[in-house]
Amino acid sequence: MLFPALLCAGLLVLVRDRIEFELGYAYEYGNFHGLDFPRDQEQAATWLRRAARLGHARAQYLLALSYSRGWGVKQDDVRAEHWFSQSAEQAYAPACFHLAWMLHKGEGVARDEARARRLLAQAGADAATETGANWAAARK
Repeated sequence: MLFPALLCAGLLVLVRDRIEFELGYAYEYGNFHGLDFPRDQEQAATWLRRAARLGHARAQYLLALSYSRGWGVKQDDVRAEHWFSQSAEQAYAPACFHLAWMLHKGEGVARDEARARRLLAQAGADAATETGANWAAARK
């Protein structure tokens, strides 16, 4: 009986970030795999933060959005940039794009066109080319 208990405990450790992400997502969007769930942005941020600290890239991205927009937490561009960066380091494309946009526009962070372009390239070559062209056209 000890082995199944240890196996279950070990599996929970392996998926803990996923469980905490799912709870954060459910609170954020009011939906848990098709079931209604109470929306609560503060609870969402709490669970997303727990999953983000465990390295869950999508949780890091959603937590960064929360800080960027002040959803359930005090708006904080420094923390938003931190969590976008953590997620982007794992090549999570939406984080790469969002952080690249912040760096391109200088919104909440120092403007850094070179880093923005590297992040776009990391997110995907086709997207980087198209977005770079759009940025160039917008400057004209």
